[in-house]
Amino acid sequence: MTRSSRDITLALPPPRFEGSWGLAKLSIRIFGQSGWFIAKAALPLYLPLEILKVWLIPEGENNAMALFRYERFMNGFFGLFLELVILYGVAQFLKTKTFPALKTAYAFGIKKWFHLFGQNFIAGLLTLLGLVMLVVPGLALIPAYCLILPVVGFEGSKKQNWLGRSRTLTLGRRKLILLSAALLFLISLVVWGILAALLNLAFSFTGIPSLGDAAADTLEDVLLNVFVVWALLVYLQARRDKGKKPKELWFLKWAR
Repeated sequence: MTRSSRDITLALPPPRFEGSWGLAKLSIRIFGQSGWFIAKAALPLYLPLEILKVWLIPEGENNAMALFRYERFMNGFFGLFLELVILYGVAQFLKTKTFPALKTAYAFGIKKWFHLFGQNFIAGLLTLLGLVMLVVPGLALIPAYCLILPVVGFEGSKKQNWLGRSRTLTLGRRKLILLSAALLFLISLVVWGILAALLNLAFSFTGIPSLGDAAADTLEDVLLNVFVVWALLVYLQARRDKGKKPKELWFLKWAR
């Protein structure tokens, strides 16, 4: 790529939405408009991994830890990569109303994956430590670090304080972040529940019900990428308002 990855978002107008419900609705709308690109990017990776999971790890309490390790591996490596791919594709769509070639989006994901993996790992450890020691600091860190994905993706590849940048951008917006994320999660859960039930019903007639589980899990993986769109919208608005002095709820001020 001849241009820096930051150039993608510099020309983007700030998103227009009002409140948590407005942000959730806009995220869903853009996710729907990007559905074909997201499916093309995600399904070739997610579907084989989910089928492999069903084949390697049968359901049962004795396999719970193995299932957890497999999903951590899948999300930590392939999930973060696809989040970067989708982030790049949606940003290009918002800028030009067209999606990039998959190979260009994949190249962006490969270039940024190592930095994102490291920052997510550190943020996860800090959040876990905050939850173990004191509940409030841990809860404050969850929204504080939610913009690591677009910050790493669009603010250069040189070593810098990406975690601090995410904390700065989210300060004053953490109530909006928590409420809109909760709305998106509930909506995604309902949609996934209905579609997963239909998939499992359809595959039950094939004599291979385990494939229905794989299809339902793949659908979940794809639907949760609505949070990539959501993070991009929050990031664009926060960057526009960087000169304002934010006000924050007292228990969310801890992670400055």
